Amino acid sequence: MLWPVCHSAREVRTVCDALTEQSWISDIQGTLNVTVIVEFLDLWNLLSEVELQPEVEDSHTWRFSTNGKYSAKSAYESLFVGENLEKLGA
Repeated sequence: MLWPVCHSAREVRTVCDALTEQSWISDIQGTLNVTVIVEFLDLWNLLSEVELQPEVEDSHTWRFSTNGKYSAKSAYESLFVGENLEKLGA
């Protein structure tokens, strides 16, 4: 998993700071196995499409509930998203 390799308590940055000139990449340390490298490349691809808008206020939306708000119930139910499709062979 990439998170333990990437998480760094030595420095606290904003998302904007981390994405500026891709400085978040320097936070990745330690042994990198194939799984971590694949996750890293996937994350890099996702982040390369992010356009920050400093003048727009941040908003947080939980996509696993109809009202966009987090709850323990919606988190639990999110664990099973797609499960029925797999049983149907989709």
